[in-house]
Amino acid sequence: MHGPLFTPELFMKALMVTLGLAVLGLALAYTIDGTLATRDIVGTFISATIIAYMAHLWMDFGREE
Repeated sequence: MHGPLFTPELFMKALMVTLGLAVLGLALAYTIDGTLATRDIVGTFISATIIAYMAHLWMDFGREE
């Protein structure tokens, strides 16, 4: 990989999309089950941040320089 390992603008875009999907997933889980534990919410947001970083690397790798 040639470029930087972190591009803040691209990461924020990926994070907003990922967090939006995470919130929808949590809402769906709450609708189905009726309860959410704190560990579910925290784990979802930690996982979403990691996935957003991975998506940001993937998108940055595909960009032309």
